[in-house]
Amino acid sequence: MEIKLNGKNKKIEKNSTLKDLLPTLNPDTIVTEVNLEIIKKDKRKDFILKNGDCVEIITFMGGG
Repeated sequence: MEIKLNGKNKKIEKNSTLKDLLPTLNPDTIVTEVNLEIIKKDKRKDFILKNGDCVEIITFMGGG
């Protein structure tokens, strides 16, 4: 199945969760959004993605 991840098409396995997309990212430094709805950190492991979903992952960075 295919989703749009940060503006680019990406093939993923059927029944993938939002958490499956984040294996190397620190969950405390990102925000996840699916179809313009923010998904809270504690809901990511149960949030099953559907074909055509539009996912945005935003990473916070320090600096000045």
